[in-house]
Amino acid sequence: MGSRGTARTNFGRRVLVRLMWRKSRVKPASLHPANARALLAGVVGVFVGLGVAWLVRLALEWFNWLSTAGTEPVFAGSVTAGVAGGAAGLTYTNLLYKRAESLRGERAMHQETLRVASELVDSHEELKAISGANLLAGLIEMSPVHAQTAADILCARLRRKPDPWIDGDQLERSNDEDLSAWRSDRRVRNAICDAIARTLARDLATAHVRSVRWDFEGAFFGDRSELAGAVFGAGTRFVDAIFSGNTSFTQAEFIGGCNFESVSAPDGMRMGGVRSDGALRFFDSTIGWKSETSGWGLYLEGAEVAGLEFRGVRADQGLHLDAAAIEGDVRVFDCTAKYFSLIDARRDPPIRSIVVENLTVADYICVKRSPVRNGVKIKGCEAGAEIEVTGTGDADAVHVVDSSCSTVKLGEAEQNELWARHG
Repeated sequence: MGSRGTARTNFGRRVLVRLMWRKSRVKPASLHPANARALLAGVVGVFVGLGVAWLVRLALEWFNWLSTAGTEPVFAGSVTAGVAGGAAGLTYTNLLYKRAESLRGERAMHQETLRVASELVDSHEELKAISGANLLAGLIEMSPVHAQTAADILCARLRRKPDPWIDGDQLERSNDEDLSAWRSDRRVRNAICDAIARTLARDLATAHVRSVRWDFEGAFFGDRSELAGAVFGAGTRFVDAIFSGNTSFTQAEFIGGCNFESVSAPDGMRMGGVRSDGALRFFDSTIGWKSETSGWGLYLEGAEVAGLEFRGVRADQGLHLDAAAIEGDVRVFDCTAKYFSLIDARRDPPIRSIVVENLTVADYICVKRSPVRNGVKIKGCEAGAEIEVTGTGDADAVHVVDSSCSTVKLGEAEQNELWARHG
């Protein structure tokens, strides 16, 4: 008898195992942690319902509000409560299961979109490449999991060197086939830049979009780089990037600051009203050397930044910082420009300090009506016209050392401080 009972038990276990793992009944996906939690909730619901009903019954019997003969209705009520709790738990189970299935399906769809878009954007066919860029830009908005990967693919596409490479002087000597390929490549790069700008629009960018890091090292932009109002995440940088045409970062935002290193922007960079809670740094860059007609150099009027630094920058149409709100320092070293202008800077907050060394300008150096807490230092500079430092604050120290210009114009407070220090 004992052996038959054991055999019967083993047979029952084997049947139970088969029923549990049959593909038509329970799929492996049902073992997802969310499903396990939901199933646990259902079981707990049943026991909680029964337990509450049992406790109520004991309480009634304890206070003699219910006779022993009247326990049957309470027992029936406890069963009903248990069934109700179990039904609630199972309903919750079903909802969580559907949500888990939906999330897995959505993630699989995004993964497939990423695969297809990466293949399309890498194509040499113009329409396919533009379609891939738009798909990747949309994926950045929809999927926080795939946003950074999609951004890296777009940056890699911009990093690919144009083939053929045609400079402005070579356009007239190029054949029709090369010109057609060159123009098609420009249109693709313009479309990628437009897709990035739409995705990073300040008014629409979500939290995960704002956290995306854009690495534009070695990027070749088209003849139209309109990134106005875009929000760039922390760690974004432009290194060895080439802007071939109009370049605008007007009203853009750089979270944590940004480095522009060895950047070429022949038509200048418009960065009016740009915002950054970190410093913007420009190193060894050439900006505005073809913009005699447009007049754009490095234009930062109305910028709101934590600091500005320029080293080895050539800005043939000038460094324009008027009406800026700069909380930290302004540093200019070994630069060449048409002029340097910092007029009517915001008084709240005042600039911490201004240091300008070895700056060569064709026209003037002007720091005017811009409060500075820790003084202004101009050393080793050459100006074709005047050097003016006025309205920087009564307590500021002004140093104009080893510099050449036609005239030096200092305000009364600055003049007195200068004479007191240099005789």
